[in-house]
Amino acid sequence: MSLKDIICKEYSYEEVIPYQLNTISHGKIDFFVPLTYECLDEENIKLCYNVSEMDRIITLSNEGSSAPYIAFEIIEGMKKAMDYYILPSHYLIKEKLTYICRDGRIRVAYVPDVFGAVSPNDPAKLIRQMTFSLLQEIYSTNRMGKLSNDSTVSMPEVVEETMGILSDNTIGMDTCMRKLDKSKEKPFLREELITGDLARKSMKPGRLDLLSKFR
Repeated sequence: MSLKDIICKEYSYEEVIPYQLNTISHGKIDFFVPLTYECLDEENIKLCYNVSEMDRIITLSNEGSSAPYIAFEIIEGMKKAMDYYILPSHYLIKEKLTYICRDGRIRVAYVPDVFGAVSPNDPAKLIRQMTFSLLQEIYSTNRMGKLSNDSTVSMPEVVEETMGILSDNTIGMDTCMRKLDKSKEKPFLREELITGDLARKSMKPGRLDLLSKFR
């Protein structure tokens, strides 16, 4: 493992939740990029992210068929995090913090957001909103989830269908997940990500942009 695959950022203690750092650093949730932390002094703490054998999700930005797979994996990961009392409002979901691993798993670098919006009564709604925003960044769609006419994304209809599922307030989370699961099975097989061209694309050295809080 190269040192370039370990990316560190300093935070003040008031920016982090100790329980969450302890849970994630012990590898209890495979949704997050592996991290370690070090107490620097009475005011600051350093988080180090291990992004070896990962690449930024942006490598799939032209692969429209991957949209339902990304959405499904992100939602599943956020739901698992909630099982450990790490709520969607406690951390950021951004394109610059989202990674794809060699085995096809999607991981997110945990960047705490303790000053973010208060979690709504329906966290499932927030999870879908955050997933929608992530795909909006990845595929450069507009606020309605539509691609521009000059977009170079392959299978644009899959991207727009995925965005439509995420933004459909008439369906619940279970129905949303069933529709995403059905969509990802048709155009985009997980094995293609692991063994095919997409896997080879994703094996460039991983980098993590943590120079800002991405607000």
